[in-house]
Amino acid sequence: MTEENITQKIDNLLAEIKDDDLSEKGSETLSLIKDAFKRVLFNTPERTPADGKINMAKVNKEAGQKRGAIYHYKDFVKQARNIIPVYKEWEKNGGSLADTSESAELTALMNENADLKYKNNKLKNDKEEAFELRDAMKAHADKVMTNNANLEQALLTKLYEIEQLQEQIERLEQEKANLAKLIQLQPVK
Repeated sequence: MTEENITQKIDNLLAEIKDDDLSEKGSETLSLIKDAFKRVLFNTPERTPADGKINMAKVNKEAGQKRGAIYHYKDFVKQARNIIPVYKEWEKNGGSLADTSESAELTALMNENADLKYKNNKLKNDKEEAFELRDAMKAHADKVMTNNANLEQALLTKLYEIEQLQEQIERLEQEKANLAKLIQLQPVK
């Protein structure tokens, strides 16, 4: 089996992984994981040591994902576990994808492509987070303004009630004073 054949076989196996039921972000993450898997498989990782070891945790880390994120993509994990023995057997029989210049160029292009995709996804996520934060802050500000308006209205209502009560107290005190004068002026019978 030639290098092209093994590369084609790997690409075919990875292409079989369905991402139809994933969200756009999930599909992008799966794409990052696939690219990271190829880099680890070709022994040209960017984020992890190039020690020849291939495992799901290393692929996950190479893809820049949180711990265990790779296991949300069960089809990928299943297919990757099928690919690894095929690749190891091919490499054991004399082939080494990382040793050829064509493979190195291809890997470099794949790495650059994956890096650009990663940066693009990160920028999209940052933009989405900024918009979400802006919307949350606006909603909070609107709520505060509404609460302030309600409190101001309640305060004005209470001040008006206090003024009315003070006027009523003044009237009652005036009536009391008038009654007291009347009582003093009337002769006792």
